[in-house]
Amino acid sequence: FEWHSADDVAGVEGMSVSFSYSNGDETATSGATVAIDSSISAGVTYVTTTGDTTVTIGAGIHEANDNNSTTITETSVFHIGAVAVNGDLTFGAGVGSGEFGHDTAGDHQEVSDWQSTEIGISYVSGDFTLTASSVDSESTDAASGSTPSGSADEVSKQAVSVDYAVASGVTTTVGFLTQTAKDEGTKKDTSSGSSWYIGTNLSF
Repeated sequence: FEWHSADDVAGVEGMSVSFSYSNGDETATSGATVAIDSSISAGVTYVTTTGDTTVTIGAGIHEANDNNSTTITETSVFHIGAVAVNGDLTFGAGVGSGEFGHDTAGDHQEVSDWQSTEIGISYVSGDFTLTASSVDSESTDAASGSTPSGSADEVSKQAVSVDYAVASGVTTTVGFLTQTAKDEGTKKDTSSGSSWYIGTNLSF
């Protein structure tokens, strides 16, 4: 079931609301395989303009139950974010938090205390576009059926790039990325480090 409001819901200019509900009949299982049995999601968007700046604010929640008899963590997450655009300058920020079951190939984990913060900015000047972003997230996990505890897993990532429109259909990009990842509080060298990128995109 899905429901989406018209624009300017409840007489509030620029606001809209959405809601969805699903209720399956998944066969009960255990082990690494997990399927969503029922879920509820809701979100709200608000757009306003002040002077030359347009701001879009969005927020949402998601609640879900799975069909795995081994798992003890049901999905319960939320997010809120905002984007402001003023001419050639765009700025965005968002945060999320919650807990959920993480189903990967041959493995399932209970994830709690997940939280993530991301900010980004872009600026266009003539043929140049500058983009920068930063992400910090962490969570605590455990094997299926166990309560997450101990040190958190963490990822911190920062990136910056410059696009240059050399000619019609030709864009060259120079970028830099640095990332640090930790597993149970210990740095993972295989997932940490820095890199440069330079390339050209051709469109015909």
